Amino acid sequence: MAIECSMAGGSWTAAAHEAGFADSAHLTRTFKRMFGMNPATLVRG
Repeated sequence: MAIECSMAGGSWTAAAHEAGFADSAHLTRTFKRMFGMNPATLVRG
């Protein structure tokens, strides 16, 4: 959900809130712990 929001042009903060995270830092930490990469890398690539 957060990745879809970001890919559609939303900010990482909006994406994090939409997915139920407190802020974009929380989203990034959780994503990196689960997948081993920063979510911005996935969207850019």
